[in-house]
Order: sequence, then structure tokens, then C-alpha cells
Amino acid sequence: MLLNQVCAFVDLETTGTSPRVEAITEVGLRLYHPDGDVMNWQRLVNPGKSISGFIQQLTGISNAMVSDQAYFDDLAPELYELLNDAIFIAHNARFDYGFLKAAFAHQDIHFRPKVVCTVKLSRALYPQFKSHSLDSICQRINYHRETSHRAMADVEAMCTFVEYAIADQGIDAVNAAAQSQFKRPSQPIHIAMNVIDAIPTVPGVYRFYGENNSLLYIGKSVNLSERVKSHFNADLTNSKEMRLSQEIRDLDWTVTAGELGALLLENQEIKIKSPIYNRRQRRYLSMWSFELQKNTDGVLLPMLSDRPFGGSSEYATFSQQLYGLFTGRSKANKWLDTIIADNKLCKKALGIEKSKGSCFNYQLKRCAGVCVEKESVAQHNLRLLNAFEAEKILQWPFDGPAFISESYEDHQDDLGLTRAIHVIDQWAYFGSVETESDIEPLMSAIKNNKTQSWFDRETYRLLNRYIHLARPLSEIINDEIFV
Repeated sequence: MLLNQVCAFVDLETTGTSPRVEAITEVGLRLYHPDGDVMNWQRLVNPGKSISGFIQQLTGISNAMVSDQAYFDDLAPELYELLNDAIFIAHNARFDYGFLKAAFAHQDIHFRPKVVCTVKLSRALYPQFKSHSLDSICQRINYHRETSHRAMADVEAMCTFVEYAIADQGIDAVNAAAQSQFKRPSQPIHIAMNVIDAIPTVPGVYRFYGENNSLLYIGKSVNLSERVKSHFNADLTNSKEMRLSQEIRDLDWTVTAGELGALLLENQEIKIKSPIYNRRQRRYLSMWSFELQKNTDGVLLPMLSDRPFGGSSEYATFSQQLYGLFTGRSKANKWLDTIIADNKLCKKALGIEKSKGSCFNYQLKRCAGVCVEKESVAQHNLRLLNAFEAEKILQWPFDGPAFISESYEDHQDDLGLTRAIHVIDQWAYFGSVETESDIEPLMSAIKNNKTQSWFDRETYRLLNRYIHLARPLSEIINDEIFV
């Protein structure tokens, strides 16, 4: 079918998302040989553990259905014989490949095929479409599945998509897209590749650990798999990245519903846990801001002071208008110098320079001349306000907490988080829940000060980009409009 080689289309059903602690419940396989022969192989598998109610409902595979089935270890030799030397093709392939590699490893079987992911194949061949979940692909090609989240049904859907793509784009284009996926990252020194291969291609937050489980680094991405692998590229030239890749002993990750959830969680965890290699997003106990006050001549003067970060509403509920969130006095003054120079403001009028007559910058034609009455105080004040506008700290626009609902439909093929409701108040992030029924316990924890949250610069700036999506809880319930 592809690349004139044996192709194995594979789908697994499992008890969960982590190959470390979960197990396989079903294997579906279709083999295509270059001579045109096709073979199907399907087995239910006893996972050796109970299947949760959520997974039973999702897949339709119950504990009773697998109780008398063979364990994977008993099936491993036959399955490996079928897959050996074949191109491994799956939807969100790192998920299926990661489970199989870990399961084969229990039998000391080294499983390392060439892998093609049909999600990546769809993205490469049809970049104009936003979603590349199996359901979305089936809808685009008008293919109806009797059921989903059953191994063989998903295998048949994948095969139909590839056949469609070959007819639509041509075999050469599909082969080229498949071939481009064979590039691999360099082998991490202290982490098994099956751990790396199990990382899903979805948004989320990842964490790197060093000796004695010390937290080295927290990162985020809209594609966890690609971002983590980038840390292990053989051509790394950044000394910090090289040291980090050599020190990593373990890693884990958290799937989020989308990019916003990943950004919020990453920033919160960095503030709380202070990883060794995360410097730029550390929590500051105070910040410097300007307040504009009029002097006796009516000139607006920028008054700088530092303010503590004690709680979530420290900045957002100040009665006076504040400008800028600076980590130190010198950075604030440097910004002010730039504003003065770029807008031809008068240092003498602002009380920074003491002189008789005009200010020094007026002589250099760098001041518009309020100091010699070439412009009015009102004009000077207006230009100052316009220059400061970009750094204005906005008042919280709601009477209480607000909520942003976010979804990511491609997660459905990874059994990951498909929806999240982010809870924010006074520009502070308090956490995320999956359903409306989970909101009340979180709100109770917030009320009793059992959540770690506060106003911080990064969260404030981040939420400013998304605040138009925030709504009261009454508008979120039963709402179908997501980020």
C-alpha cells in the first residue's frame, strides 16, 4: 500500500493512557503486502486489572468480555511475528506504539519499527483542515463507522482514509508524507525510547526530573511529543539545552484541553515548584508600577512604587490607576526613559531634571517644548497618557469569578482531556475542571483559601488575550461554544 512495503495498520484499546501503569484490552491489525494480499487479526486481551467504568463506556469493552481472554504475554510472539519488518501505521501512532513497545519489552522483545501516524499524514496532506481526529477525517471523506473506539473499526477507518488519500493526492505524495515521518530524535541518555514514544501529540505540560527526582524543567506545547523530542536533537547547540538533556533521568506530562490550559498550568507550576532551569517565569513577591498624579501646575507625574504580591486581588482592586508590571526599579525607570525619548516628553516638567528655562532635550529638539510654553500642559499630558496606555493594568471586568471553556476534539483518539473550564478571578488563575459539576468543590476550596493562586504578571498578560472569551458560570453551563 505505502512505500512498496508490508504495512501494518494497528489500533489498540487500553485501560487508560499511560503504558507504565495501564494495559491493552484489544488489538486490531490489518496487514497489506506489496503483492496485494490482505490479512486481518483481532484479539481481545485480558489486561490483568479492572477496566474503569469510564473506559468501559467509551470502548464498550467490559471486564466480563476480557476475563477469559489470553494475556498479552501469551499473544506477544504471534503478534510480533506479524508486525516484524512491517511499517507500523496508527492514528496518534505514539500512543499505540508506546503501549506495544512497553508490552513487548516485558517479554524481552525489542520492538522498533518504522512508524507512520495518520494524524500527521492528514495534517501534511490536508493542512487546510483544523481537526484531524479520526471522527473528523471520516466525516470529511464520507465514511460511516458502525462504532468507534473499537480496534478493528478504527483500523478499517484508517485504511479507508489512506486509500482515499492515495486516490485524491496520488501515491507519490502520500509516500513522501509518510517517508518524512521516519526521522527520529537522538536517543536520550537516561530515558528509554518507549517512554518518549508514548508521549501523545496533543497540548499539555511536561516535566523533566534529574537525580533524586529533582525537578529540572517545566515546559508546555500544543504538541507534547514533538516538543519533548526537540530537547534530544543531536544537533543541539545551546549549552543550556545540552546540559538539560544530559541531566534528565525521568519525565512525565499532563494533557490539557488546549493551548490556553497548557499556558496557565505551566505558569502556575513554575511559580509554585521553581524548577532549576526555569528562570524567566519565577514568582516575584513584589512588582513596581507607576501611578500618574498631577502637580500644582496640572502636569501628570509618573510616581513609581513597589507593591506586594500577597493575594489574588492585590493589583486588580486598587482604587488608583496603575501602569506597568516591572520586576525592579531600574527596569521601570529604563522603560520610562524610553517613553520620554520616543514621545518627546519633557524631563523638566516631569520633575526628573532641574534647570532654568528650557530642558536640555528641548535644545536637542527632543522635547516638544512644554517647558517653554511651546505646547500646552494638556497636550503634554495627553501624549503621556497615550504612551502609558499600553501598560495600563486593567480593572477586573466582572463582579466575581469568570470562566473560560476550552475544548480540543483531537483528544478523543488519545483518551485524553477533551474539555476544560478554567476558573479565574481578579486576573488570577485558580485551576481547571472538566465539567460544571466539578466547579462547586473548586469554588469552595477558593473560598476557604485552600488553593494556591495570586495575581502575577504572566497570567495577567495571558488572560488579557483571552478575556473576551470569559463569561459568568450561568453562561458556561450547557454551552457548546468553546475556545
